[in-house]
Order: sequence, then structure tokens, then C-alpha cells
Amino acid sequence: MVRLGKVSGSSFVSFFYLIVGIALLATLVQSSSPPLHAGLLGALSLVASYGLNRMKRWGLLLTVLIAFPGISLGCVTIYAVYNLFGLGLMEILVLSAIILYVAVLAFTTLYVIRKRDEFT
Repeated sequence: MVRLGKVSGSSFVSFFYLIVGIALLATLVQSSSPPLHAGLLGALSLVASYGLNRMKRWGLLLTVLIAFPGISLGCVTIYAVYNLFGLGLMEILVLSAIILYVAVLAFTTLYVIRKRDEFT
């Protein structure tokens, strides 16, 4: 039987940024007109994930720097989806996912700022 160790908050934050980076880069690849800002945020999220996993000070700084454009991008996307498209099932699912992304991004940023003394 495989035993998993205790999951710390820092490993959750690092995993979140890893998943976000992969998802943003996947949207870059799948889109017919690639949103370059999403690709840049995706690449920076992958780098931040590595820095957070290693508890490096530059990972903390990169995380805080990514938070501002990430939250802005999420809020603008929520506004655009809500105003440009009808509220069908797919739009509600997309809006729910983006709202969850913005909320977890804000939470993880505040968590990392709170734990800033643990970074080397």
C-alpha cells in the first residue's frame, strides 16, 4: 500500500501553480489565435512552482508578481464571458472555473506572503 506523507500548504501552493501553468500553456497551444499573455503567465507559473517547491526567495517574489496580472486576467475573462455570451451550461462551467482560479490564486498569494519568513 502506498502511503502519502502529510501535505503541507507550501506543497499545495506549488502544485496549484504547476497545474495553472500547464493549463495556461495548453490554452495557448489549443487556441486558433493564441493569447500570448496566457502563455507568459503559464511559463512564469511553472517557474514559480519550481521556486515554491524549493522554498526559494525568488519563487516568493515571482508568485507575488504573477498574482496581479493573474487576478486581472481572471476578472477581465469573467466579465467578457458574462457579457459576450449567454449563460448556458458551458458558460456557467467556464465562469465557475475562472472564479475558482481567481479565488485560489488570491488565497495562495496571501498564504505565500504570510509564510515569507520560511523562504531562503
